[in-house]
Amino acid sequence: MWKLNEKYTIINTIVKMKSYRL
Repeated sequence: MWKLNEKYTIINTIVKMKSYRL
């Protein structure tokens, strides 16, 4: 569960970066 949460946080950061680029 914690590992999934960590992965989700990383993915969320990448998505935010992509959104920022747009």
